[in-house]
Amino acid sequence: MTHWPKSMVWAASAAIAGACFLLTACDRGPIETPSLESPKRVVFVVVDTLRKDHMGVYGYEARPTTPNLDAIAAQGVAWPQMVGVTSWTMPSMATLFTGMAPHEHGVMRLTSLYSRLTTSRTLANLYRDAGYSTGCMMSNFLLLKARRNGFYRGFDVFDDSLIDMKNPHGGSSAADVTSAGIKWVKSLPADKPWLLVLHYFDPHTAYLDHATYDWQNDDYTGWVKSGLPVETLRQHADSATAADRAQLNAYYDEEIRTVDDEIGRFVAFMKESGQWDDTLFVMTADHGEELAERGHIGHTTTLHPEQTSLPLIARWPGGAPVPAKWATGKSQLDIFPFLLGAIGLDEPARPESAFVQSEVDFVPIRQEHQDKYVRLRRLAGERFSLTVDLLNHRELLFDLQNDAREQVNLLADDEQALAVEAQAALADLRAAMQTTLWWEPKASQ
Repeated sequence: MTHWPKSMVWAASAAIAGACFLLTACDRGPIETPSLESPKRVVFVVVDTLRKDHMGVYGYEARPTTPNLDAIAAQGVAWPQMVGVTSWTMPSMATLFTGMAPHEHGVMRLTSLYSRLTTSRTLANLYRDAGYSTGCMMSNFLLLKARRNGFYRGFDVFDDSLIDMKNPHGGSSAADVTSAGIKWVKSLPADKPWLLVLHYFDPHTAYLDHATYDWQNDDYTGWVKSGLPVETLRQHADSATAADRAQLNAYYDEEIRTVDDEIGRFVAFMKESGQWDDTLFVMTADHGEELAERGHIGHTTTLHPEQTSLPLIARWPGGAPVPAKWATGKSQLDIFPFLLGAIGLDEPARPESAFVQSEVDFVPIRQEHQDKYVRLRRLAGERFSLTVDLLNHRELLFDLQNDAREQVNLLADDEQALAVEAQAALADLRAAMQTTLWWEPKASQ
């Protein structure tokens, strides 16, 4: 858990997928004491399963996946480091909607068992109490209102009709999310402040070919095809070749670009209707995605950067600099206070920590998903990260400065052979593991 630093990092070296990219927010410099009025409108975009290292603003050059988001970031700020509290949707979204860590909100199961979300004050509750209309266009079936898990609480409109429950993983819903969002905004009085959450699902499996972007290799003859169910993808994941992975990446990138186009369409509507200038735009992801780099396709299974390193982009109304006290958060827990403070609401205080915390405790319901049964805890400092695998009784120590992708476990060999700095960091991380509050099923009942 982190606190709010007092200085702005406008250009930073961000290690993503083994490379460093220079992120520049805007060249006007930070404002240390903001005197800006609260935004009349807040657009909070969550892109499901979006890898940070597949976005142009974070240095991706293979394909033009995010031109619209890149343009928005050029008028605001792209956080160089933002670590998710977990690697799958429900606990991640619960944190975004409550500002609570998993051990606090209790949403760590596919059912509502242990969840405190139905009795917690949510982002939408707080905005509505402040006089804002609240809407959410939801395309992830795990957050359906009918599941009664509380994600809908506080929203005047929670539209989950965009989800095709006959084929929740298939099809493309990005255009429907944008159209529903535009329709809702048009229905509001011109002088009414509002919060709109747009949740785009397309980058999630199944990865689809989009005719507008023919990015896959037409000469490829392997098993990767458009629309394969996740079970088929996982059957091939541990034997995927470089050509297979390249084809997977092409389909995945087409899904990202499709969402980016729809975000661009929504922004164009806001500009044409004269509402963009006094709108706060915030965009993030719930988690990332593994694309066979480690013998798996999907998410939930690890806490490595491809699943937990998140994008966060914000554009303050009028393109003004984002107030400095919010612009250098490092944990997903920092997003909720930013969204509250932006409209003048009290920000929840959190204990200071030298480490950023992530965890996953996933128990599959379906038999074919049993490989996703994991219990992992991770703490990351400035230089080193430590992951504890509770099921397999092992530790993984990584040097983030020299191994940003967490490929080489420094504890795979003799622990005594570690460099002095690594040994000291390991001792600190182990001690913090014992004092950090983690989610436990019994404690959450």
